[in-house]
Amino acid sequence: MPEARKKYRVLHINLLRRSERRRLEISMTAVDRNLNSIVLYSHHSRKADASLRFCLSFHGLNTISRFDTYPLPRIDELLKRVGSKKILGILDLVRGCWQIKLEKGGRGKMIFQTSSGLYQFLLMPFGLHGAHVTFQSRMDKVLEPCEAFARAYMNDIVIFSDSWEEHLVHDKRTLESIEDAGLRIHPRNIKLAQNEFRYLGKCTGIEEIAPLKIKVQAVQ
Repeated sequence: MPEARKKYRVLHINLLRRSERRRLEISMTAVDRNLNSIVLYSHHSRKADASLRFCLSFHGLNTISRFDTYPLPRIDELLKRVGSKKILGILDLVRGCWQIKLEKGGRGKMIFQTSSGLYQFLLMPFGLHGAHVTFQSRMDKVLEPCEAFARAYMNDIVIFSDSWEEHLVHDKRTLESIEDAGLRIHPRNIKLAQNEFRYLGKCTGIEEIAPLKIKVQAVQ
């Protein structure tokens, strides 16, 4: 386990936007302030809207972590499969990795320092080595009953059908699988029964795949 190091400037949680603080409160818990082994150091960066983003340095922990070989879906194969369909839908899971609970044995490695003391994560944070493939593995398992018409690339779930009637059935079964797994969807990012939409950096739909117009215009 990485050892405690020199104390750097740390995050002042009260400076974060209320919604950001709420996400942190859900995902972490306070630990003994006298704990000697500090693993992670928190800080913040500025978003485009000038609000602050919570950040952690996982460098020490990531360098000693085992490499997870679970494969991510091939984007070209996924786009080809989706692009051959006529009716499409897309769902976006809220906060992705933060919907995965950490095992109790691993929480001791997730201790970090803030201006208010020491905390540890209860949910899997972004930036941790292997977090993305752990999340992908979970999503593949959740959507296994729907793999003929729904696939996930990380927190983006795409539903693809040949007809309107078929799409209604596919939407229902996919949403049921997500609900049964206890996962939450971002309501503002739901798009169902679409002919085309932006997916994985491409304009997908109408039985074709094309570059995004804004990227084409930039080249021209």
